[in-house]
Amino acid sequence: MPFITKHRPSELPLFTGQFNTFNFDIDDLRSNKKLLKAVHDQLKGYQLISDSSQTSSFSSEESDSEKRKTHSKKHKHKLKSSDTISESSLSDSKDSSSESDSFTRNIKKKYRKNKRKSGLVVSSRQKTKYPQDCPQSKLQLEYANKKIKFEDLKFHQFVAGEMEIIVSCKNDKEKNGRLTLLKKIWYYYELYDWKALLQFYAAWIRRVESGQNKWSDDTADIETPLLASAVRSRQNRVSNKSASIVKAPSVWFCSDFQKKKCSFTGAHDKVIKGVTSNPFETDMVISPLNSVPKKDTLDRRVILDLSFGVDGEDSVNSHICKDLYLGNPIKVSYPSVDSLVELIRRKGSGSLCFKRDLKRAYRQIPICPGDWHLVGFSWENHIFFDRVLSMGLRSAAYICQRVTNAVSFILDAHYDLQIVNYLDDLAGCDVQEKAFDAYAILGEVLDNCGLEESVEKATPPSTSMVFLGILFDTVSCTLSITKDRLEEILGLVESWLQKDKCSLRDLQSLLGKLHFVSSCVRPGRLFVSRLLVWLRTFGGQNITKRVPKYIKLDLVWWSKSLNKYNGVSMMFLIDWSSPDCVLSCDSTLVGCGGICNGRYFHTVFPAFIRRKQLHINALELLCIMVCLKVWASVLEGSKIVIYCDNSSSVTVLNSGACRNAFMQSCLREICFLTAGHEFQVKGRHLSGEANRVADMLSRWDMDPCISTEFLKQARINSWTEIELDDDLFHFTSPW
Repeated sequence: MPFITKHRPSELPLFTGQFNTFNFDIDDLRSNKKLLKAVHDQLKGYQLISDSSQTSSFSSEESDSEKRKTHSKKHKHKLKSSDTISESSLSDSKDSSSESDSFTRNIKKKYRKNKRKSGLVVSSRQKTKYPQDCPQSKLQLEYANKKIKFEDLKFHQFVAGEMEIIVSCKNDKEKNGRLTLLKKIWYYYELYDWKALLQFYAAWIRRVESGQNKWSDDTADIETPLLASAVRSRQNRVSNKSASIVKAPSVWFCSDFQKKKCSFTGAHDKVIKGVTSNPFETDMVISPLNSVPKKDTLDRRVILDLSFGVDGEDSVNSHICKDLYLGNPIKVSYPSVDSLVELIRRKGSGSLCFKRDLKRAYRQIPICPGDWHLVGFSWENHIFFDRVLSMGLRSAAYICQRVTNAVSFILDAHYDLQIVNYLDDLAGCDVQEKAFDAYAILGEVLDNCGLEESVEKATPPSTSMVFLGILFDTVSCTLSITKDRLEEILGLVESWLQKDKCSLRDLQSLLGKLHFVSSCVRPGRLFVSRLLVWLRTFGGQNITKRVPKYIKLDLVWWSKSLNKYNGVSMMFLIDWSSPDCVLSCDSTLVGCGGICNGRYFHTVFPAFIRRKQLHINALELLCIMVCLKVWASVLEGSKIVIYCDNSSSVTVLNSGACRNAFMQSCLREICFLTAGHEFQVKGRHLSGEANRVADMLSRWDMDPCISTEFLKQARINSWTEIELDDDLFHFTSPW
């Protein structure tokens, strides 16, 4: 037996077709990639293996290299250290080679059964129709430094990889779907365990791959089963912000300490632990909790759902009468932006506005101890009961308004100081000489009443102030929306112009925004009327409807006019006691008439109007519209008062709000005229007897005696008649 020399694996000679006997370890030989490649090239040349088997062998060998090295280390101590090899040792090497081949085949068989898809190991029997990329496969190695498994992804790595996929995505539906999914996971990161969110992501990708769902579908079907058990406890929740926010312990049990009036000098940071059983002698009511984000803060507003029940029945709120309070009939009403406008009008241009705000107003107002058992809720296996007003209680807003009404009454009765109180917001206005004293008095009254003020939200006297989201400027006498809110609403309107369908919740959200804007964009009240009428046609929350064309026309007006009207709405500091022009008009079911500055008209309604069989209210407003069309050219830039004996038409004209479709069209036409000729219109109601001249014009064709009497007056006063064209009764406004 010839002697052989031992070599390190890297020094082993390549296979040359002749078998030279060396002393070597079979596992070291298998770990030499160059040698393996040379062997496979030779076997392929002899047509002993195919390309597929070669590729499979390489992939299996590379994937299990670490396992073979470990296996080699365990068995190296069994090899003899002799410099020669006997025939029996060669035989043992062959057996070892056979066992290693069997090991490799088992590994390959295992990987054929399980394939890695979407970050999960799934059976090959599960079909993949639409293969999807996953974040770990798209991470750039110059940043990630190494290949990472899906289940080992950190949050920042997941986001980076997903953004790489989104940027390179060519399908718009997939791009939008991935963006929506990423945003949802980002929001959920603070609330749910990260591993559960990875499983949620992988499960959804797998559904898309298998064709069960599309990217445009809602993920709600799998959220509850996958994430319900993965909610983080409050102390384990994390924030997406890099810097953590450390808050001082909350003080719940001592209201005097919160007001810095408590005589006890000990610690006030105890935590309420709740109870585990009913502490009352009567049955208790447990209602679910909800929360909504607060504006411009990370905090959330906790809401106790006291309307919880089947269709709202048998809930706490269902047993609270909204028309009675303490046995007395009530009508809930709140001040508006116009209330402060009227106060500014009385004080004059350049007056100073000020504001104070109550801190957590509901939490300062106690409820009857006999009702504590009705406002219970459960949290972390303990039961708690509110001793103060709960957010979500039907009567809470009315009670809070009563409290601040009392403050307003004290100020008016004892200090001759008028304010506008909207729940916990209290705003006032006074001349420059008295404004700072009034501001100080308001603070003293709040303190004497035991009401805690939110000092950081207070606004000292100034010529400009934000109240109820509207910026008041007493120098320019304008109302305007802040820039951020304006951009938000314009973006919402533009998104609606692209919609084909919408739900009731979507429409309610849009109306809430537009109602808010309407307080300082005066024509806006007119352009939400049809939206309100359409809102009443929805039968429930789950109904989806196609957006009508006339709704989109109103939204086009908002898109084009919001910037134009914002900041230019005068606060009605106009003295209507001396208008530039006065006109009077009246209608019957047959005809109409009007008179202005010695010129008058009378006519029978055209046939297309009579065929509509309109209500008298609609005909009266139509007559006002015709009057403005007749005299628009001579009324430019004027303040116009219109006298009418129909109170409904006057109310609709002044408010800009109406449910009737025809009257809404009349209002739009009037709005179009006022914008084009820059005049302002105000309606005033007169009794039928006081409106005698216009009444005779509307009844001209009903009785010859009426026309004869009017002509006598016309000759005496030198009035002249105007001939009307039927085209004046048509609507020409594009809205």
